[in-house]
Amino acid sequence: MKIRPQYFGYTTLLLFLGSLLALAQSADSTTQKTAPGAGIVGILIAYWICNSRKRRPIGGWLLYYYMQLFGGALISFSWLFGMLENFNSELWDNPALYTLYLISTIPAYIVTLGEVTVGSMLLSHRFRNPQTVNWLRIVFVVSFVFGLIALLIDSAHWPESIAFDLLPVVGSILWFLYFTRSKRVQLVFKERNWDPNIIYPTKLA
Repeated sequence: MKIRPQYFGYTTLLLFLGSLLALAQSADSTTQKTAPGAGIVGILIAYWICNSRKRRPIGGWLLYYYMQLFGGALISFSWLFGMLENFNSELWDNPALYTLYLISTIPAYIVTLGEVTVGSMLLSHRFRNPQTVNWLRIVFVVSFVFGLIALLIDSAHWPESIAFDLLPVVGSILWFLYFTRSKRVQLVFKERNWDPNIIYPTKLA
């Protein structure tokens, strides 16, 4: 089964340890039964962490974005080292199929590196401006395009990997919309004038 790197980003927190165990031991029925429970725990932990920091600049959904971005990238590239043999052309009997495999996998890792780079730049006050936000939005568009390409290839040759393609495609759309319309993104990154009371007005006694 092919694993796209963004998959880990969108599930690292939502499914927590449960998703990783299910992927590593998909044939183990016991693991499959415990994964949903671990996933619920992961959701609650992620919600508590992000919600408890909602009045800080990097908090709420923005904090969740960075948690899934860095956590997912770390796990996905660690996973990649165990899959390097898949990129050995000598192990493929069909050169055309090998080329399709590269097209459906390598761009995802490149996009992930680009997203980590631009996302990290936004954490520096020096690069907090509308232009850098637009660069990140472009990365989401590129991720969406390559995700669709991978989806088409996998639907014809690796149908078991379709779910791994859908998550990045949907995630790219959602994060693009978030970084386009979010008031927090506007205040923190574009205007560099974060005031939590604008989003969370202080209740008067």
